[in-house]
Amino acid sequence: MPAKKRICEKLDKIENLPTLSIVARQLQHLMNQPKVNMASIAVVVARDQAIATQVLKLANSAFYGYPNKFKSLLQAIVVLGLNVIKNIVTGLSIIRVFQDSLDTFSFDRRQFWLHSIGCALGAKLLAQELKYENDEDYFLAGLVHDIGILIIDQFMHPEFAKLLDYKQDAKEYCDAEKTVLGGMCHCDVGAYIAKKWGLGENIVDVIQYHHEPEQCPREESKDLVRVISAANILSVKIRVGNYIENFNSPTPRMKDTGELVDPKKLEEIFLEVEREVKTLAMEWGIYD
Repeated sequence: MPAKKRICEKLDKIENLPTLSIVARQLQHLMNQPKVNMASIAVVVARDQAIATQVLKLANSAFYGYPNKFKSLLQAIVVLGLNVIKNIVTGLSIIRVFQDSLDTFSFDRRQFWLHSIGCALGAKLLAQELKYENDEDYFLAGLVHDIGILIIDQFMHPEFAKLLDYKQDAKEYCDAEKTVLGGMCHCDVGAYIAKKWGLGENIVDVIQYHHEPEQCPREESKDLVRVISAANILSVKIRVGNYIENFNSPTPRMKDTGELVDPKKLEEIFLEVEREVKTLAMEWGIYD
């Protein structure tokens, strides 16, 4: 049996495989309707008080930069827009899935999420520099690009322990994963879970191809995948969230950064990531 099919079947048999919160699922359903009522969105988010509190906190944070504080969810939704609120709720729900899970992880999860936040911030800033629309989508994609690593650690723990003990021999991390997992890596596992969660084709493509952006088959996803790939590599390079050590990191290539951003501007963007990432992680409830 091919390795990918074998591991997907193994994941399908796991009874407590994580699911997104009810609020996130209901929000995804509402967002797919032809007409969406802002008040209905506010009612759905408010059903989970913890999520609602964090959404309002983030909406009022320096990250979004609105001078007047939002006093209600509805006000935040009207001003920030449905897509921003959906991405915040989805991101918070995914973080909570793994924060609430069994404490079986083999590495520093806080550092993992710090890297994810750094990649997300870098991707959003790159998208803004490139004048791409919906830069908030780039933030969410950067936040979730490595969720396959968490799934492997929690639900294939013996294999993950073997992976961490793997004699690297100048291997990059994905190469080591494929050796230990029989041809699969966290990109395959993460994309499989993202499909089950209904995160959308673009996010699935990011998770699947962020280490090989040139392999992405869907034209609609290529800019997103390319930017997340660059943000991931550059976040690793500046050692934001150094949670798995002793493997070679990929070297940034011009095609990874799209040959679209001036190198000096790229350096400025990731200096800002270094300065802001811990504050932003605190706002998302990851870093204290």
